[in-house]
Amino acid sequence: MILRNLSTDAEVARHIRPAYSFSKRLKGLMFTDELASGCGLHILPCQSVHTHFMRYPH
Repeated sequence: MILRNLSTDAEVARHIRPAYSFSKRLKGLMFTDELASGCGLHILPCQSVHTHFMRYPH
């Protein structure tokens, strides 16, 4: 999955990991050591995002 800015058509991230199940959304990026450039997490459905237990700047 690729994430694009719809206004500029610029590529934001090329490696997007889906988090569509309850357990994947619950874990999110917790306990990961880094989020490499060009990577991201697509959370759906999503009513709020929390950054607890992330070990790097967000």
